[in-house]
Amino acid sequence: KAIKHYNIVLENNPNYIMAHYFMGNVYNDRGKEGDYELALKKYDDVKKLAPNYVQIHIIVGSTYSKLGNWEKAIENYHKYLKIDPVFEKTYSMLGTAYMKLGKYKEAEETYVSGLKWHPVSADMFLSLGNVYYTRKKYNAAERFYKKVLKIEPTNKNALKNLEKLKKK
Repeated sequence: KAIKHYNIVLENNPNYIMAHYFMGNVYNDRGKEGDYELALKKYDDVKKLAPNYVQIHIIVGSTYSKLGNWEKAIENYHKYLKIDPVFEKTYSMLGTAYMKLGKYKEAEETYVSGLKWHPVSADMFLSLGNVYYTRKKYNAAERFYKKVLKIEPTNKNALKNLEKLKKK
């Protein structure tokens, strides 16, 4: 129903950015066969009308992540960081994309950059711990998992990962 209504809006006002953006989000959230490609087309319409529309590059990066196109995801996350270097979730998403490609140094650099804006981020500490764990730098991993627990004493992921480290 939403798509039908957004199409009516666009018939009357084809340059209404929000209709394009929200149509893209409907396709993106629905996630059926071919929907991610339709979402990207709608997001392209948004970029034509407003190249730096708030959130456009991060949502495009997220869509490419869902498609497993990590290089395109990374490209878009970097575009978003140029516009808004403060949004913490971008660093997590970018770091994850680097991890999926096995680019651990780049993932580490991304999380460290995120800590400049969010110096007490349990998510950044956990992610750094995971990078170090993957790289078999177990002492560094343990140090970051413990930092997570200072912020969130019941963080299940940090507790689970520390247990795994005890078995190493």
